[in-house]
Amino acid sequence: MTTTNKFKQRTYAEVNPLTDEDAWIIDGYVSSFHTMFYGEPKAGKSSLVSAVIASVVSGQPFLGVSPNRKMRVAVFGSDDGAAEEYRERIGSAFTEDLESPPIGFYDLPVMSASDWPEAVAQVIEDGYDFVVIDNVEGCIDGDPNQSQPWQRLYAGTKGFIAKGIPVLLVHHASDKSFQGSKSSKPGGHYKATASVRHRVHIRKIGKIGKMELDLVGNRGQERTVKLMRTGLVEYDVTGEETAEEMQAESEKTKRTRDKAVMDANLEKSKFVVAHCQGMSDRDAASSLAAKFGGTEEGQKTFLRHMKGALLDKQGRGSRTSWELLTS
Repeated sequence: MTTTNKFKQRTYAEVNPLTDEDAWIIDGYVSSFHTMFYGEPKAGKSSLVSAVIASVVSGQPFLGVSPNRKMRVAVFGSDDGAAEEYRERIGSAFTEDLESPPIGFYDLPVMSASDWPEAVAQVIEDGYDFVVIDNVEGCIDGDPNQSQPWQRLYAGTKGFIAKGIPVLLVHHASDKSFQGSKSSKPGGHYKATASVRHRVHIRKIGKIGKMELDLVGNRGQERTVKLMRTGLVEYDVTGEETAEEMQAESEKTKRTRDKAVMDANLEKSKFVVAHCQGMSDRDAASSLAAKFGGTEEGQKTFLRHMKGALLDKQGRGSRTSWELLTS
């Protein structure tokens, strides 16, 4: 039977274990496969990516971590003036002058399925072995809120990966929110990260140069790195927390908050027992509002929630009695 090489086999013995050096271009930050840097507009994505490019081209550290190997970088930019902007930022990031750093800039159009093989071939012909795409939505063919455009995108960029060329994607964060908090996910359909081995969520904290990077991936521990921006493309690492440490801190904060709420509820319940005997719910709520603030309606809700929990009410009107329930 005639077979094709579409499903070429590699045996267990032929597949080498993936070492950290093989898996990472910059340990913990940039994968040897697909990496996504994303954040809100003006969060500092392009500046941080410029620092990555300067690192992998020159060998200088990125946030204190040296790259595992030097690379030649192809930058695909979709915004007007992207090449000039990157040129300025990358140039300011070098700690030593390089006469002619191996960086090439390409305009990034909307990419159809047939465009990607041509892009891969051109990058290889021009001698580059690391690709930056900024930004993804500028080249995606279709509605980013649908799955198919992302599937087409990764079908195309996997052409680079198949040739051993890592791809760093720059993308926007989701503009959605949940329970009053901004989403920590990339924008668009959940397929946006389907092929991404490692992602870095860039968050700007306040207005004085503070930033936080939330790092999540298939390899390595989830963590948050805290930065202080000290120049156009210069950063100091000011702290770091693992996911476990953040979870422990969150639980500690919740316990503290819960205790504070319980203490406040107990104080108000004791007030009701001491000062609201013979009072209806409305009168007791009015007394609570006068003592602790808030609205009468809000304090009536409090009394309703406390009945059977901290308070027991018997009788009606002037015969109402309030007792504190103790465990």
